Amino acid sequence: MCGRSAKVSPEARTPNSSDQNRGGLAVNHPSRRNNWVHSLDQEENMSATIEVDPLEDDLVTPFVDEQGMYIESLKLGSITNPTWNPDVRDENDKRIGGWVDATPERDGGSPNDERMVKGRIINGVSQNNNLMRGELSDQALNEITPAQVAQINPISDVPREILKYTLNESWHHAKDNLIDKGDTASNKEARNLLMTKLWEFRKWHHDMILQQTQRDSRIGDKGLTKWASAGSNGLTSDIDVNLKGTKTELAVAVFNELFKKDGWKNEAGVVYDVNVYAMDFMHADTFNGLAERLGVIKSHKFKDDSTPMRVSAKEGARDSSQGGGVNSRSTMLEERMLTADANIQRIWSLVKMRLYMTAPQWRDYETNAGLDEEIKSGVTSRYDSYRSELKAKMKGGDESIVVADDAEKTGFQFLDSIAKAKSETVQGSDSENIKMEASNRIYEKKLIEMSILRSRVQYQIGMISSSYKVDVDELDSAIDGNLAILRDLISECAMYSNEAYVTDGAVNHAVVGLQSKIGITQTKSESMDAFNENVADSLKEIARHNGSLGEAAYKAGKYLWRMADAAKNMGSDNSDIEKLYKAAYIIANTIKGGPLTQVESENVSAGALTVAFPDKNFTPDTLMDFVRELAIRVAVERKEDLLTNGLKRGQVVNHEKH
Repeated sequence: MCGRSAKVSPEARTPNSSDQNRGGLAVNHPSRRNNWVHSLDQEENMSATIEVDPLEDDLVTPFVDEQGMYIESLKLGSITNPTWNPDVRDENDKRIGGWVDATPERDGGSPNDERMVKGRIINGVSQNNNLMRGELSDQALNEITPAQVAQINPISDVPREILKYTLNESWHHAKDNLIDKGDTASNKEARNLLMTKLWEFRKWHHDMILQQTQRDSRIGDKGLTKWASAGSNGLTSDIDVNLKGTKTELAVAVFNELFKKDGWKNEAGVVYDVNVYAMDFMHADTFNGLAERLGVIKSHKFKDDSTPMRVSAKEGARDSSQGGGVNSRSTMLEERMLTADANIQRIWSLVKMRLYMTAPQWRDYETNAGLDEEIKSGVTSRYDSYRSELKAKMKGGDESIVVADDAEKTGFQFLDSIAKAKSETVQGSDSENIKMEASNRIYEKKLIEMSILRSRVQYQIGMISSSYKVDVDELDSAIDGNLAILRDLISECAMYSNEAYVTDGAVNHAVVGLQSKIGITQTKSESMDAFNENVADSLKEIARHNGSLGEAAYKAGKYLWRMADAAKNMGSDNSDIEKLYKAAYIIANTIKGGPLTQVESENVSAGALTVAFPDKNFTPDTLMDFVRELAIRVAVERKEDLLTNGLKRGQVVNHEKH
């Protein structure tokens, strides 16, 4: 791909005043038009780099503002049929994605063409007025055609109306009714294409709200410097947005507020499965490069032939501790504090596991895994506090809502029951939104506490390097103590965010090691936390998608893979872990995101597990039994090693182990 630099005038980024049809780039809704158009307007002196595809000069591309932030700008007027292409690249040949024209066929449908929509034509003749208004009955949905869906501009009011009025502001409802559904081949193609148009709308719209959040006077471009999204281009994938800047804790609440003001009654996580997170355990220095030599962590510029052990950054980097974290002058005190911190992280990983187990299942785990009393007590107190606070928030003071504890329900299912009972008392409400709304409000409140403590730590670090006379040892000890409290609070906050990882070990294992493919080396204790959290997420997904083994395996595949990977990183040589790793790796990295349909992918996923475990005869229920039993075995097998070597580092986190 080649490129050229150019200035993009404000006129080129402003909607064409003559484009007034509902499928056009201008939004034909008086009450919302100003907000939507404003997201495309930029300062007149903003320069841009435009990537030009040799096959398409009419490319809609990102550009860079003065702060280096990529903004998705549209050359409105040259692109009338936009679609998202994840293979648009910047001047350094880095894939950043961008909007291109969906109309022309490219290389006869070459597999190198990664556009979400290919070769679709806007002609006006095929327009379905009910579809364009978002007013579709079940019968009307059964009758839509690919040509009709092709008339929808994803960056318009049409996908919004469809989400709001046909699909009840629910991404789950959209997936359940559109992906691989339909009685005829044509209708199935139309429904899948409609889901793609909604996916593209989500891609554009959530970024528009993030830009509004950044421009909000309460945040600013320093408060929210940038954001990065995790999630694949698959239609079933969610989008997890990690915010960066000095006010990410407040930016979460502002994003949620602005999203609601944009005309939605449900939370963004319900409407289109987008969740925004404040800065947690991921830090820029992890990506910049940190190496550990002889127990000392320092900055290091890694190259392909670099040999030092690469590690992830901790909160609280300072001159005496470039990697952040505890930095006591006393080796004995430092080890005690690191052990205490590791125990708190272990507790939170088990709180999450407890959430997806019934009371009898949890008793079986804590007894047979040999948890000590301090850990068991810590899990119980934090789990009970989490459940009680979320339950009270959902009830909103309505004591007529009573749901008895049920030994057959997991903690997650119990909370769902509270949300369902609440929805029955509020006309037009949705139980999924009731639960998410309550979680988000608690998350936002606790983030403010986290922000205050984080600011205090930064102030203390600044005092060390200032000209003031301070007792450095005393101040370092205070920083260490506050960092321990902060890390505990970060994990607590994450429990209320939408299905996020809650420990340092799990976050960096998945996002840095496996998704970003940066070969960090974690402590064995961190790997155990990652293992526990992925046990929890595997149980969650299998229970949620228990229609068949294939469905369960396909949806839980990435968590089963991460679970097995984390076990291998801390030294497990369990034969079932090895077999699970190989099968789940195929599901997560080959089948998912591949060319197969949903049904085909599920069938092949079931086959991968069956080949790996021919004697198991798995069903969704017995697969969950296997995951719980394997969690106990790994805990028992690794217990002694973790007690003596938990703070030592294990194997490199690698996307593909041989």
